[in-house]
Amino acid sequence: MALQGRTCTGKVVRRWRKRLIDPGIFSYERKPSYAYYLAIDDGHSDEAFALEVTEYQSDCLPVDTFVRITLDHKGLEEITEAPDTCVREPAE
Repeated sequence: MALQGRTCTGKVVRRWRKRLIDPGIFSYERKPSYAYYLAIDDGHSDEAFALEVTEYQSDCLPVDTFVRITLDHKGLEEITEAPDTCVREPAE
């Protein structure tokens, strides 16, 4: 991954989840399990990159949220909402 060992800021451009377990005929016994992903546009490339995140992180970071991410050699280390990234109207 090109961003390995770096911290950068980007914008969430897509969120999705992928089913991991099919509950099958005994669905009353077990709920399906999902993997959650965010697509992040860092503004330096024509393509966004995808990161696997927790369900909580996916819920807290909707599309159009600016985030700060830190990656290590294993992948995502930390993702938080980036401070001071909202556009404010000038005071009159």
